[in-house]
Amino acid sequence: MDYKSIDGPVYSRHAMSPPIINSEMATRFGIKAPCLVEPGQYAGIEVGGNVKLRLLVDHGTKRITCHGVVDWIKTDEATGKSYVGFGSLSLSEEEFYVLERNFVEETEETVEFVPKVREKATEAESVIVADIAHEIMRYKAVHFPVSVIEAIDVMRGDVPFSEFVVNAVRQYIKQ
Repeated sequence: MDYKSIDGPVYSRHAMSPPIINSEMATRFGIKAPCLVEPGQYAGIEVGGNVKLRLLVDHGTKRITCHGVVDWIKTDEATGKSYVGFGSLSLSEEEFYVLERNFVEETEETVEFVPKVREKATEAESVIVADIAHEIMRYKAVHFPVSVIEAIDVMRGDVPFSEFVVNAVRQYIKQ
């Protein structure tokens, strides 16, 4: 995996749930960010731990929120700086394209570990995925139990999932 720095701040907090991989690019790219945390010093960041991230991109005008995993924490012997690598980012292909244009060789912005990432960068606009089908699939993957998804797939036949859900909601509202 290729770990890249981004041109903007990164906010992180511990997350209970693991990331849901939405993109093939999640196996290609991860985020490398400087951190003030020495390996083993802070209980909130540990290798293999799930995290929620808020990434500021496009000169701080846009924000991307996702889940990831702490893949590694390393100290560069030459500079003495510590770095953290976040992988398995739960971003769609479109979100990765936005992130990719913000990759830089090195960033001075250190990861900020906060209790709630949603309170950070509230003035920035969220990156919106234009494809509604992707958003429905993300929602479906996060919120629906597997048994419900299987039952819907059996009932809907050849009708696309999004169309089936819209029709089901319309029928429910008419009752």
